[in-house]
Amino acid sequence: MNHQPSSSVAHLWMVLEYDGKLPKGATIAQVILASDKTSLSQFRGDKAAWPVYLTIGNIEKATRHCPRMHGAILLGYLPATKLDCFSKATRSVAGYRLFHECMWRLLQPLVAAGKHGVEMVCADGRVRRVHPILAAYVADHPEQCLITCTKESFCPKCRFHQDSRGEPLASLLRDEDHTLTIVATYTRKGLCPVYRPFWADLPYSDIFAAITPDILHQLHKGVFHDHLLKWCTEIAGENEIDERYRTMLNYPGLHHFSQGISLVSQWTGTEHCEMQQVFMGVLAGAVQPTVIHAACVFHTHTSQLLDALESALREFHNHKHIFVDLGVRNDFNIPKLHAMAHYVASIKSSTNKKDYVAQMTKWLARQESVDQFVAYLDWRLERIVDDAEVASAGDIDDESGEGGTSNADVSVDKQPPTPGDTPLSHVLAAHPPFQALTVDSIAQTFGTVNFFAALTQYLGHAVPNPPSQPQLSVSHWDCFDAYRRLSIPYPRLCPVHMLKLMDQIHAVPYIPPSGRSAGSQGRFDMVLVQTERNINAHTQGMVLEDLQVAQVRLIFDLPMHLRMAGQPFHLALIEWFNPFRGRDTLSQLHAVSRSYAGQAPHTEVIPISRIMGSCHLIPKFGTHIDRTWRPDFIFDTCKTFYLNPWIDMHSFYKFKNT
Repeated sequence: MNHQPSSSVAHLWMVLEYDGKLPKGATIAQVILASDKTSLSQFRGDKAAWPVYLTIGNIEKATRHCPRMHGAILLGYLPATKLDCFSKATRSVAGYRLFHECMWRLLQPLVAAGKHGVEMVCADGRVRRVHPILAAYVADHPEQCLITCTKESFCPKCRFHQDSRGEPLASLLRDEDHTLTIVATYTRKGLCPVYRPFWADLPYSDIFAAITPDILHQLHKGVFHDHLLKWCTEIAGENEIDERYRTMLNYPGLHHFSQGISLVSQWTGTEHCEMQQVFMGVLAGAVQPTVIHAACVFHTHTSQLLDALESALREFHNHKHIFVDLGVRNDFNIPKLHAMAHYVASIKSSTNKKDYVAQMTKWLARQESVDQFVAYLDWRLERIVDDAEVASAGDIDDESGEGGTSNADVSVDKQPPTPGDTPLSHVLAAHPPFQALTVDSIAQTFGTVNFFAALTQYLGHAVPNPPSQPQLSVSHWDCFDAYRRLSIPYPRLCPVHMLKLMDQIHAVPYIPPSGRSAGSQGRFDMVLVQTERNINAHTQGMVLEDLQVAQVRLIFDLPMHLRMAGQPFHLALIEWFNPFRGRDTLSQLHAVSRSYAGQAPHTEVIPISRIMGSCHLIPKFGTHIDRTWRPDFIFDTCKTFYLNPWIDMHSFYKFKNT
């Protein structure tokens, strides 16, 4: 789940319009503030800055999150003083009051502008009366408490008692009017006495509703890394967890923790996400089943399935006792764990609960109008679906070493669209990097001993041959051109925001060291392939129906004398895995194993249009990992693998119902 403040721009407008707080024709600029006290020096910890940034929710999310687009401005710096002039007993309260006084001065222009509006020239050239209204404040837990005048041992959004934060109990939410009445002198119920909170005069805003979920500090660095990972590592053993991460299979964009995770001292948000993408597979077999049930809470929710999110959180509370029973935790009085209870309410708090059907009907009508206008612009500017390839040109290298690949240099193999999805285009480099490869050189370079037999079978069965023409046959002297990479644009999924537009599938042979070059390991990615007339009861009616895992060993073109009109000539040599088995009752993961024909892997030549996309497999480690396993040879030593549905957002959204 990734709650974005901008998703409620239209809802905020409707709330104020239906309550009669804004005049007819008013335009809202949804103000989003963010602040974070930052250390400026790693050698001297006493140097710090406290910047405050401002952006608006009317700007598209992807634009706001891209630093080079300058979607946010620096509003100012807050004093990062230690307040040594105050006594230890009053220093904390003085810090609260100083923060609010400075923020009040910074945001003073928003008071009149929010109440009466300001005439501004919009992007379409029209002049509108715009009301800038504070809608969201992005901050970590200490600053959330500072903003809401709440002590750090209490919740900044509700009146939950500080000693009961580990329990799934309901509590009254904090009310801005009630808080303003008592905050100046009241020190109980977790409040700090602040004479004039900066948000007291801001119109049409509720500071407690504006506090958004802090995914980085509350989930990634907080509950997951500081608590759940620590508990599971203590149960399974540090060496066991490290060895499992070291043995994990590679995947594009997935960091390989070659030294394990216990020695890493400085973590980034991206590394936390990459660690979580394989976490359930790492835990499988290493910890008790109840621990698996408790850990699943962080891998089962999406922004669309709010009921599933609440259910997953209840599931964690039902099984959290295992950590106490195993002696790794005494209590769960953790502020960041309690904050997760407010996530669903934060997402749902987009309406004033009045005339819900009328509000949502108007909102949907406006969304349809926007979609129609975008479709008109696409038609007018001739922006077709294949522009995704142009937009991601940085992802498609010219594999011949001559620089980037232009749109005119891309070889495209079209595939018929599937219902509800964008038509997929299989993109290859214009100039194959491996040229004039013989059958013997392919076997030696790519390790594909069955290439000749598989291609002969393909030409004999898959390619129809008219009776008047001789049968096509391949010889050992035929030459083939091969590619390092196949790129497939991801289907456009409205609920999923992905920075990567292209799914890249590699078939790169091993390059031995030579001179100053250290060489490189071979890379043959796993893919999901459309099967033909194979019925699997374990996947029937699911997204995985008619799909089977395979490993791409070679991406190549047929030579001219073996091509036929109307038949594909961009082909791939794959090694099959057996059909999916039933899901594991504990981890709910589908298991697969490599398919063999005798002693050799079961190989087949297929058109690249049958490749639906890449996938990631996690070895089935068992209760204790075999220390002889290595990532480069894992397919020769490990017999069973799990299909990983958490490897990226597209896979998670695609497989969430499997």
